[in-house]
Amino acid sequence: MIYKSKRYQMDLKSANDTLQSVLKTCEKEPNTIPFDRLVFHNTVNSAYAKLCRYLSLGLLLFTILSPLTFKDPGFSVRNSGLIERIIVTDHELYEDRFVMHLNGSSIAYDDIYARKDDGNFVFPSEISEETGEIVFPYEGSNLNIYIPDLSGKVLHAILTANE
Repeated sequence: MIYKSKRYQMDLKSANDTLQSVLKTCEKEPNTIPFDRLVFHNTVNSAYAKLCRYLSLGLLLFTILSPLTFKDPGFSVRNSGLIERIIVTDHELYEDRFVMHLNGSSIAYDDIYARKDDGNFVFPSEISEETGEIVFPYEGSNLNIYIPDLSGKVLHAILTANE
């Protein structure tokens, strides 16, 4: 089968005559702009619209895919030499306590503490170095938790109370 274009086309003179007769029938002023200029202007406008459409689709695609470039390392502290990290592997919030599970070989468990918004210190009520579990008493306020490692680096985690 031969493919035929289903688009209707007419020559410029016939199109100009049709436009003039429609304007005359509607009792409007006749067109004074040359018809080939109208067609060219329409072609330029449609090319500009296509360009804008492709640019906006490209920007939309870029916006949708841009979060894929960011890697979420989680809460961690890394040493520049041998990689020594403090990683918060899990946490649970109960009415009276906040439990964190840590993973890392160089955590200074004795130096872990938290501070409330008013500046008061909160120390862990339970620490298990074997399992990496730390339990802080929780009274419903924000806590800034500081977890140092043996090289002096500190992981700072923030627990915010929902109100």
